[in-house]
Amino acid sequence: MLLVRKPGLKFMARIGVSAWDWSTASFTRDGAWHAHDVSSIVPAKAKMVRICVNMRGSTSAESISFRPTGDTGTIGMGYIQAQGISITGWRNFEIPITGVGTFDYKANSAGVTDFNMSVAGWWF
Repeated sequence: MLLVRKPGLKFMARIGVSAWDWSTASFTRDGAWHAHDVSSIVPAKAKMVRICVNMRGSTSAESISFRPTGDTGTIGMGYIQAQGISITGWRNFEIPITGVGTFDYKANSAGVTDFNMSVAGWWF
């Protein structure tokens, strides 16, 4: 994901995370875009969030994408695709968030068998 950080933004790492914040059941996996709310963890004044994800698919065609809420462009989108059948892939993404603490995600199908996500930190 191409990201230009504004001068003066400060990163706040989230320390001591010992379990995933969200798991497969927390996400709709139908190939459509959905808002994901991180406001229960990320402060309202945050401008951007870093998430850590892992996913496994039933085929190598399974994928999950991330974008700022409402952004319809494809250049700045984060993307993870299954590396093979039942092989877990890991990625970190930095995503601008709205004032209500959301970003969009799209899981292309129910073939995404395992998907976990946690907030690693945010920028003010």
